[in-house]
Amino acid sequence: MAQCVSGLTARRDADTARHIGAMRVETSAIRRNQYKNQSVLQQDLADLDSKLQTMFQEVKEIGKRIVTYPRNKCSQQVKLETKDC
Repeated sequence: MAQCVSGLTARRDADTARHIGAMRVETSAIRRNQYKNQSVLQQDLADLDSKLQTMFQEVKEIGKRIVTYPRNKCSQQVKLETKDC
């Protein structure tokens, strides 16, 4: 009986050790993926910031080209410098 219990205990201990080992491997993989995903996210945010800065600069340049004409035969309106009434 003691030999049977000893065998079952050894088997359970081995199963537990394999399970713990598998969990450690899985945890390591999850951490690597988190670091990778964080790095990708940071790069995507940097790219988005760059695109937004470019868009804001373009809007600023367009704003410089817009002229508000005084009241006249064309009435009060905002036009591009190159356009006529």
